[in-house]
Amino acid sequence: MKSIKILILSVLGVLTFKTMKAQKNYGEYIEPYNINLMAQVMASKENLYKHHYQLIDKKVEKIEEIILLIKKFEYTESQVKYMETFYDNLEKIYGWDLSDRNTVHNIFQWLNKVEEKVVGWGKAIVEKEEAKNKQQAEGEFSIKDLRKVIAIVEFKPAKKLKPHGIEKFNLFLNYIENDPSFVKQLNINSWGVCEYYKIDNFELYNYYYKRITREIYERYCRELNALMLLDGVIEQLK
Repeated sequence: MKSIKILILSVLGVLTFKTMKAQKNYGEYIEPYNINLMAQVMASKENLYKHHYQLIDKKVEKIEEIILLIKKFEYTESQVKYMETFYDNLEKIYGWDLSDRNTVHNIFQWLNKVEEKVVGWGKAIVEKEEAKNKQQAEGEFSIKDLRKVIAIVEFKPAKKLKPHGIEKFNLFLNYIENDPSFVKQLNINSWGVCEYYKIDNFELYNYYYKRITREIYERYCRELNALMLLDGVIEQLK
């Protein structure tokens, strides 16, 4: 009788141990889904959604700015159809899960294609308008445009140069403004600005290059081309 009681207790002990172990393992799986953690996950997802929404919204705003400027000129039938499709698709994507990075990546790929197309229209209009003026058609790049591009990429020499340096920087801008060979070389090629800084036969080149950090120089070169496509077209269409 005693041995039977011991056997029953042993079996119960083993079953209890296994049950506790199973509950522990199961608990490890369900723990992330408790109320507090779920709230954190949902909040994080919501923040990610808002962040991605803002990025997309900013991109769309840029595209729409160009579209509105182009409206001042005559649209072709195919362009009108393309824009109608763009707005139809745009309405749909805001209903997608924008907290999913892959989804957002795909949306941006699509927006980049739209942006490229719209910028192409803008550039064509700019070229057409400039062709009316022989001087512009020769490819002049005014210092006003250069200053504008520098401002766009937050290129602020005042933060990097002392008063004497700012004076020299302005002299540098005036120097290249009055240099016909520079204007001709640039020829409205945004990367020409970067290539220009590699030339070492200008009086202020060394001073300029040493004083303005390489980091800003590289960022300026890297961002200039993309920004010229958008902001350059926008400014010239206004």
